[in-house]
Amino acid sequence: MSGLISGRGDRISKKVLVTGGAGFIGAHLCKRLLTKGHEVICFDNLSRFGEKKLEELDSDSFKFIRGDIRNFESYEKILERVDIVFHLASVSRVEEARDNPIECFDTNLLGSWKLLRACGSFEVDKLVFASSREVFGDCKNRVGEREEFDPNNLYGFSKAEFENVLDFFGNHTSVNTVSMRLSNVYGPGDRGRVIPIFLERLRNNKPLKLYGGDQILDFVWIEDVIKVFQKAMQEDFPYRKVNVGSGKGVSVRELAEKIIDIAGKDVEVRELDGKDFETKRYVTDTSRMRGLGVSPTSLREGLEKLLVER
Repeated sequence: MSGLISGRGDRISKKVLVTGGAGFIGAHLCKRLLTKGHEVICFDNLSRFGEKKLEELDSDSFKFIRGDIRNFESYEKILERVDIVFHLASVSRVEEARDNPIECFDTNLLGSWKLLRACGSFEVDKLVFASSREVFGDCKNRVGEREEFDPNNLYGFSKAEFENVLDFFGNHTSVNTVSMRLSNVYGPGDRGRVIPIFLERLRNNKPLKLYGGDQILDFVWIEDVIKVFQKAMQEDFPYRKVNVGSGKGVSVRELAEKIIDIAGKDVEVRELDGKDFETKRYVTDTSRMRGLGVSPTSLREGLEKLLVER
């Protein structure tokens, strides 16, 4: 069985639901699950990414359902015989959560809570939750899984609160839960975050804008994230919390310089005032991640791969 969940008979192939499966991370996850022989249901409201990202996932084992996780009735159509849920659907950006606080709470807390209840009702084996490094806020030292939550924005607060929900109800439901605290994920297909914004401006020979520039952040390659998600499918997965990152801090200024160097271009780096609501320093401890057999890709290697693919 290779350690895979066996809650529904002896099937090695699993029926998997990916909420937010049309998004950047979700689409990569759906693709990997299909290559591993699993039956995949992608559930997404297409508010951030369209169906175009799913075109290459044409398979008899793949099904797309357009819907909103805040609609409990939706789950009655899809959760029957589902073995595992990867929950990525959310208001997924700090600025978006700040500008739309009601939608953030409705989606990231109420919608997630409805999903958890539905998983219990339909006897889903496991829910893997895509949490965020934003639950910890600014941290002077390398962050382990036992670090206390101290979010400094609404997005981080919403993620931390749902982790608390999972902890509180963990002893009152048959659903096993895992929270993955993702650092700054980058890779092909993303948009609207610092690395794809830098690459877009670089391609158009425009200055790279640094809002502050001194922020120390932890950037993790998308394939490393997907590997850790896959590990969570194991029946004997040892953790309920895993910090997923590179374990290496880099300033946004250094990031810009590295991208320019790899691309071999000469563009201006323009420094502007920082944004108060953004995390200023975060580097994760990757001990658990490495213990699972996933060694983080170096930032330079990841950026080189990304520049080739683009």
